[in-house]
Amino acid sequence: MHWFNKKMLTGLGSSTLQALQGLQVGGHWALVGRQGEFAAGNGAAMRIAPLAFIEKIDRTTIRDVCRITHKNDEAYCGALIIYYAVNWSFLKKDSLKNLVKKIPDEIPDTLVKDRLLHITEYQNLSIYELGKKFKPTGHVVDSVPFAVFAAQKIENQSIKSIFAEIIKCGG
Repeated sequence: MHWFNKKMLTGLGSSTLQALQGLQVGGHWALVGRQGEFAAGNGAAMRIAPLAFIEKIDRTTIRDVCRITHKNDEAYCGALIIYYAVNWSFLKKDSLKNLVKKIPDEIPDTLVKDRLLHITEYQNLSIYELGKKFKPTGHVVDSVPFAVFAAQKIENQSIKSIFAEIIKCGG
């Protein structure tokens, strides 16, 4: 809250901003996050990665971390996807190529899961080509599957070329 109160934070999503404003006036962490359709942003997914380095963490904790800002099943499932991708890649040393196929089995039935399943049909496309087909936005359904697709390309592309393709997609 110190950084927020000193206006040192920039680039906050609307759900995160709403949560911080609620906390600033004494709101409880479990109640201040955005709810409903507009809470399906990618902020929870961006925030979850550090927890993936903890060997065993339960889904309730992951859900609670998401709900501080995003009370939405799509946002929660997007965060789960990122959690599993990072956890399995680094702690289990699994191939990123296998993750796109394995992760959907762990995710509840949501639009973000459907999109992840759908992009498995496009494994031969470049990042840019997939970005033209499914424009990456701040909506978790658009951004998280796209990010996982792009991440798996590290086995065959340089990080520089991956970033160049992602940037070319916009969003």
